[in-house]
Amino acid sequence: MNGLWLGPTAVDLIFERMQLRGMLPTRAGSALCYGGNAEDRRLQLAGLFDEIAASLTLPEQPGAFDFVTAEMELDLPVLEKMLKLLRPGGAFALHFSHLSLLRRRRSNDMKKVGVILCRNDIWEREQVRPDLLIGKKMMRNVEIPQPPRLRLVASR
Repeated sequence: MNGLWLGPTAVDLIFERMQLRGMLPTRAGSALCYGGNAEDRRLQLAGLFDEIAASLTLPEQPGAFDFVTAEMELDLPVLEKMLKLLRPGGAFALHFSHLSLLRRRRSNDMKKVGVILCRNDIWEREQVRPDLLIGKKMMRNVEIPQPPRLRLVASR
């Protein structure tokens, strides 16, 4: 990793950018730091969230976090699983390694990333730098009432 999360100023810059784009998480409840340097990032986020977990493995509970951050290789199944951990209104900041970026340029992975983001209700997103992607999960109504279905009655 090239040290995106090396100090409080880096964290401030990321959150400044998210605020500028309206991508801050709607709640400051829980955050997950995943992957390399997770413990360092957990310390840097201290005071911004009520609970902060640092892990080298992804938890199994979907919709459990208001913010997810990771330093990772571009791994599409892991990305999909990570986005499922966000609550509606939650946000993320993903930092990809340079080697991962070189592989991504050679393949069709960027289109696949876009599909994964849309499938997980991530409509607000921005590629801040080639190695940094930020975004926010859309707020949705729990249930949209369906109009009653009309039945056609055959006339005699």
